[in-house]
Amino acid sequence: MNTELAKYAVKPISKGLRRNYKLFKDNEEILEIKSFWNRYEFDYKKVVHKIKQKNISGITYQISKIPYNIGSIHFNWKFQGRISLKLNSKEHNYKIVSKSNFWGTKKAFILKNDKNEVVMSIKTIYSGFLALKVNYIIELNKDTKAVDHIELITYFFLSSRILTSLRGY
Repeated sequence: MNTELAKYAVKPISKGLRRNYKLFKDNEEILEIKSFWNRYEFDYKKVVHKIKQKNISGITYQISKIPYNIGSIHFNWKFQGRISLKLNSKEHNYKIVSKSNFWGTKKAFILKNDKNEVVMSIKTIYSGFLALKVNYIIELNKDTKAVDHIELITYFFLSSRILTSLRGY
């Protein structure tokens, strides 16, 4: 099966001690993700979305479209994760798989649906002197249905950042 991919880019931006991110499609900014100590938030379609740490262990996060809780992100001891969303009375479950080379310089995260089909992937791109500049390329399978693409991309991207911090690199 030859599927068509939609490409997005995420670029980190610094705001004081925080590291925020901007999501782009075709060099057009879609949204800005604001990061705080143990939570993230972004405005999309005039709704505030929040992802915040649910417990002290840092392996479960709650996803909210203010004021409603719509899902969760959970990581296991193998440093893999699951995203569960409940939208329009229907549950959507996704599995997060990560891959990296021995040195950790090439990282990729893959999101699979409950049929084990690849929904999207994130590749980390390093550039600049000593690889200090980092960008992320997201490839979304255009056949993905039932969930708003921008919301799913953002939840998945933030899951990859949390998973990276849990691993310590």
